[in-house]
Amino acid sequence: MTPIEPVSGWRLQFEQDPAKGLTLYLTPVKGMEDKHVLPIGVRWNSKTKRYQSLDRAYEQFLGESPSLTTQRSQLR
Repeated sequence: MTPIEPVSGWRLQFEQDPAKGLTLYLTPVKGMEDKHVLPIGVRWNSKTKRYQSLDRAYEQFLGESPSLTTQRSQLR
């Protein structure tokens, strides 16, 4: 759910919950054509022992890509 186009700035918000812990919300603010982008939620995953991004409902952890290459679709 990260932006495909370059981003030159991010707005950071956070939420502390006794049960879920710290949740970070990252919203691109500069360099985006679409001004109505949703924040990317990130929270500590105790199963993997690291921070991971959340789905759009900010409930479930998203799976990770096995590589760090940029994924772009190609029209044919």
